[in-house]
Amino acid sequence: MSEVGKRQEEALVIPGLAQEIPQRLREIPSGFPDGQKDRLVGVLLETNANRLFLFDKIAEGLKKGHHFGVIYSDVDWLKHLNDTFSRNLGDRAIIHSVCDISEIINGVFQKEEGFEVVIFRSDHAADESWFFILGLSEDNLKLMDKLQSKVATQPAIFFPGAKARGISYSAGVAHSGERQHIEFVAETRKYLENGMVLRPYDLVKQLRNEAVSKAVQIKSERLLMIREKISGEETTEEFIEAAVREFGGMRIGEEVLRSILEEVAQRTREEK
Repeated sequence: MSEVGKRQEEALVIPGLAQEIPQRLREIPSGFPDGQKDRLVGVLLETNANRLFLFDKIAEGLKKGHHFGVIYSDVDWLKHLNDTFSRNLGDRAIIHSVCDISEIINGVFQKEEGFEVVIFRSDHAADESWFFILGLSEDNLKLMDKLQSKVATQPAIFFPGAKARGISYSAGVAHSGERQHIEFVAETRKYLENGMVLRPYDLVKQLRNEAVSKAVQIKSERLLMIREKISGEETTEEFIEAAVREFGGMRIGEEVLRSILEEVAQRTREEK
């Protein structure tokens, strides 16, 4: 067996990977029109029909005075895992990201009742996943901050042959109870009272974009922290260009990703 082949085989035996969604969150919520589970993790696919049905559920919750949370997750260095080791390892990284976040949600909300979790595998990129927490009361909004702290600090799981990059993911959390959304939520509820349904879609879009931005910020900081280990003598500018090429497929877009990387790099230089 070649050295690369040996590394691939060794990499597939990795202790610590999350492999199952907790039973409490495993059941597919009823009513979604495209109920077929995805092949990797067994969650809903983010089809247009499923997305529209979710928006309707969120709108109903807002009318009742409930809040909702959004978590966006993106696997780190999936291209590197696929190209250096195997697509099998890349799939396992995707499974880990969904199951690990599910376990965190289950732990943070272990004593809470009345909320519902909808998990989507993205229709845009295989390594992206979305978690929507519905039916949040004012009292349990504080748990969303705890959730953000936990998903943002999950360590990478390393494997043989890895210099600095193991299996990890970057995730951002946003929720409708945050201070910057208070006025928008109040306006949205007024629109719903008058039978105008488009406004909740704008609110969901706003929270989704915020969750993506937070995830990219985390990913950028992680990239720059390990830069010397994975990039040798590259300048910061060369490294940023390489990072944009690797992560340019993210929803946030190449120019925004480059801007965030440059901002984080500048802040890092100022702190030294």
